[in-house]
Amino acid sequence: MMEETLFSFSGTGVFDYPGFSRWVEALVQVGKTSGLRQKEVLINFTALNLKRMQRIYKTTQLNKALELAVVNLKIPQHWYVITEAWCGDSAQILPVLARIAESAAGKIQLHIFLRDENPEWMDCYLTNGNRSIPKLIAFDKNMKEIFTWGRAPKLHNNYYWTGNKLQMADR
Repeated sequence: MMEETLFSFSGTGVFDYPGFSRWVEALVQVGKTSGLRQKEVLINFTALNLKRMQRIYKTTQLNKALELAVVNLKIPQHWYVITEAWCGDSAQILPVLARIAESAAGKIQLHIFLRDENPEWMDCYLTNGNRSIPKLIAFDKNMKEIFTWGRAPKLHNNYYWTGNKLQMADR
């Protein structure tokens, strides 16, 4: 768990959702990705993720119970998501988090920042000792941590769903 006071951001990559989406689009236009590792596979994932983010953002409709829950939050929240442009899991969840924040009547502020440019943050929120992303950290208005959410722990990865049954994986 992080200290109650936020670390400063060492990098330049701090965005709201529209800004992050525009930034990823600009990366795709010049054939790049985020981070120092400009590998072809990561550049290709970034292009694919842009399409995923656009599609999911366009088609996501929150159910009324969720909309009501976030509008009625007792305390305003700041949601910080640690990610990178090439991360496929982030491409799937960021548009949904953006829609949740938008429906919260100003009670949720979504902030997106880059893992590789902010290792001091990432190292406070490791999953099984790894820098797994995406990672959501929620703070109240005084920047006291409320909760975190991220990739499933290792134990969860030993299971998979078949229809409506949870099965143990043969690994």
